[in-house]
Amino acid sequence: MFFRRASAVLLVIVAALVSGAATFVVPVHPTTASADVVLIRDSDVVREDLYAAGIRIEVRGTVEGDLVGAALEEVRISGVIEGDATIVARRVVVDGAIAGSLRVVAAEVIISGSVGDDVVVAGFSLATSGAIGRDVLGAVVDATTAGDLGRDLRLQSVRDVRVGGAVGRDVEVNAAALRIADTAEVEGDVRYRAEAAVDPSARIGGLTIELGATPTPLRVRAITAMAVLVGLAALVVVKLATFWVAPATAEAAGRLARRWATSLLWGLVAVILPPVVLVAPALVAGSRSSDLATPMVLAMIPLWLLYGAVLAGGLVVGLVPSSVALGTVITPRRSQPARFVVGLILLGLAWFVPWVGKPLVALAWLVGFGAWLRGIRSAHRSRQMGATEPSADTNTPTTSAP
Repeated sequence: MFFRRASAVLLVIVAALVSGAATFVVPVHPTTASADVVLIRDSDVVREDLYAAGIRIEVRGTVEGDLVGAALEEVRISGVIEGDATIVARRVVVDGAIAGSLRVVAAEVIISGSVGDDVVVAGFSLATSGAIGRDVLGAVVDATTAGDLGRDLRLQSVRDVRVGGAVGRDVEVNAAALRIADTAEVEGDVRYRAEAAVDPSARIGGLTIELGATPTPLRVRAITAMAVLVGLAALVVVKLATFWVAPATAEAAGRLARRWATSLLWGLVAVILPPVVLVAPALVAGSRSSDLATPMVLAMIPLWLLYGAVLAGGLVVGLVPSSVALGTVITPRRSQPARFVVGLILLGLAWFVPWVGKPLVALAWLVGFGAWLRGIRSAHRSRQMGATEPSADTNTPTTSAP
């Protein structure tokens, strides 16, 4: 519960920034709306766009413009939205009417009312039993459609898509499984990449086409290979730059990357621990009072930016120590630049190995990132020890033994 609330607070902030909202909460009547709940009552009429955020948003009245909403828990539209609705929430329920389009990011989306234009959804589950004027487009884990759809149904799904209503044109599904019930009426074609089960009683006006696997176009493969080559060349430049800017740190990082288990642990801790530490205050604050969660998240933004900057730097230089260490294993007697080039070529070839190549490169990056952190620590300690040692030019008086 605590993690869900803190994560939703972040979604509220992002949604407000993206939508260009001037304010977070627009209480129409102070007697029925608070910082936690935004309520548009049955008799309320909002004669312009409504931007709202809170734990819950409920629209029972009429909004003559667009609705832009973000909620930690639920957004429920039981009234009328005469424009479009753009929503980020954990759960979205539409049992009223939206004259325009619905664009939503939510874990659960339920549409039992009507949407005049399109529905664009990204989330966990989608269930429609109302009337949708045009298309349903989205990426979900699973979906069930049982209402009337004016045009196309086009979904990407991780698990199942179940079609049990009327579709005015085509159905195109990419999913683990497609189920077309006996109540389905599809006027156009059914195209799918899935394990399909079509009830014989279902009415399909066009063709039923299994598309099969989509081959990667030659142009895309060529661009991918070129991008990898450009990335390898960029890493060579990064290698030269790091040895010019911080030779001691780069030397130490390349050496410490050979102790890959310790460096991997450092890399994992550096990637995972800061988000946990930064989220913890928001979790504690949200568990005690929802009013404290948002200020706490805002206070952590500079630290999140710092963490992002460190992570971005690590993405750029992380593979350098790993390449040196890998090249040292293959050609231990070569110079360090030669070992770096050999290791970099091996990592570049590993990238193209199916299934295991990309995870191996990711592990190599974690090892390199951890090695850089250890190298910075090692170089700092070496400078401190050097500063405390007496200089050879210092005239220290000595006392000769009698």
